[in-house]
Amino acid sequence: MKGAMRLGALLLSLALCAAAAGCGARPSGSDGGSGVLRVQIESSVQTLDPQRASDGVSFEVIANLTDGLTQPDEDGRPVPAIAEDWEVSDDQLTWTFRLREDALWSATGNPVTARDFVYAWQRAVDPETSSASAYLLSDVGCIENAAEIIAGRLDKSALGVEAPDERTLVVHLSAPVAYFPALMYIPAFYPVEEAFFVQCGADYALSPETLQSNGAFCMASYSPSATEFTLVKNERYWDADRVQLQELRYQRVQESQQALLSYRSNTLDLITLSGDQAAQVRDDPAFNTCYTGYLWYLALNTADVPALGSRALRLALANAIDRETLVASVLQDGSRAAYFYVPDELAYGPDGQDFRAGAGTYGGVLGYDVQRAQGYLEQAKAELGMDSFTLDLIVDDEAEPQRVAKYLQKQIETALPDVTVNVIAMPKEQRTARCRSGDFEIALTRWGADYADPMAYLSLWRTGNVNNYGRWSSPVYDGLLDEAAAGAAAGDPQARWAALQAAEAAAIEEMPAVPLYEKSSAMLCRSTVTGVAFHPVALNRVYKDAVVA
Repeated sequence: MKGAMRLGALLLSLALCAAAAGCGARPSGSDGGSGVLRVQIESSVQTLDPQRASDGVSFEVIANLTDGLTQPDEDGRPVPAIAEDWEVSDDQLTWTFRLREDALWSATGNPVTARDFVYAWQRAVDPETSSASAYLLSDVGCIENAAEIIAGRLDKSALGVEAPDERTLVVHLSAPVAYFPALMYIPAFYPVEEAFFVQCGADYALSPETLQSNGAFCMASYSPSATEFTLVKNERYWDADRVQLQELRYQRVQESQQALLSYRSNTLDLITLSGDQAAQVRDDPAFNTCYTGYLWYLALNTADVPALGSRALRLALANAIDRETLVASVLQDGSRAAYFYVPDELAYGPDGQDFRAGAGTYGGVLGYDVQRAQGYLEQAKAELGMDSFTLDLIVDDEAEPQRVAKYLQKQIETALPDVTVNVIAMPKEQRTARCRSGDFEIALTRWGADYADPMAYLSLWRTGNVNNYGRWSSPVYDGLLDEAAAGAAAGDPQARWAALQAAEAAAIEEMPAVPLYEKSSAMLCRSTVTGVAFHPVALNRVYKDAVVA
């Protein structure tokens, strides 16, 4: 046993030497300048394990370190990354990806192989991994046997993915998925080198020593929940000539006012602002707004909170909120009121129109209508035999979500005097954990699309989805999604689109969650910084082409 431990230590030492050789210089001083970009994040990285990550901040950082088979171009369309090219069979059920020869792992110097993808994808669906993104391989990617493996009915080795040789990856689907290549730049589909993962054990992805890269950057300094950490250029990156940044430095700053102070004191180059701070700098030439694609909503625990099992109470809450004032006076960052589950500018149907253009507006059931809200409340009282309701609203302890929560509290309690809302702030990690375990009543949360299709949002309320926090279940709704994903409509673009629109309408009628707003980011970015790519889907910020003059 001791000999094995010494061997593991030796291997790790060799890996660290290789990492240092591939990742360029360690970070220098704290000042910015040519080749150094200093970026604000508002919350901590949840995990750097690609198969366990599910939040936008983690996605961004992981994508700096690791390439998948594809990457987004400037318009968000999938283009080659680790895969040089790919093809799909005539029945659209078999995808074959051919991998490039020059993609290397930073820590070991080994080539990235098709087997690394097979291993990673099997990890993603393995119940022992408890991946919040596993549904992307089953419900969304429709990879053969993924659902059965996640449910524990088949071994992970049965997953429909194989590596006939080191440079060929073959994927078998149970239904056509036209957007399959776009899924490949989501971290759940990123490769992992098995030997390195086994060597790191429980410490995998917790430090620079237990992380490795095949992407544009390597991790130079990091610890879980770190408020500051630094990435450096990966000299072994297959596309290293494209990458101009030498260092990418992250700082977690939760308060908008503090972010503005840091920008003005020249310790940050790119920040996001909201509320009063956004209003203060609106005329600054460095100010801009960018649509992020996030839908913010109230998750309602319909399974474990009897009062929220009442459709009438859910609709009362939904109609008690003035969303237009929320975005105009509280957020002030270009965000837009949302009265639906599938945001604008996400996906376009067979007629070329935005999903929202052909879907319903739902004004008959959802809007700011105090009289209607009070009517629903009276109905809920009668159904439940209750005269009043007290509900806890859990929210991240960041400044902006707390401001939104306080606004919602006042709105609901003013419109519905018999409803009391208690706002409870906590770290995002704790709030997320409580949502996933069902230990909440109402939660203020958000969702960003991993791929450009309405299913990216609609699958949230499918029975059994780990991100269906409120445990809402509807056979009618599930049936419509099944029809679009794998039923007769799956191969007919128009029928599929109609099924997805019908699914959204069915869900809005039941209101398993209360949509609030589509998020935009108000930003200040120094004029010396160019080339940062912003996307509303999957990877919101990409730095491979960023330049700091």
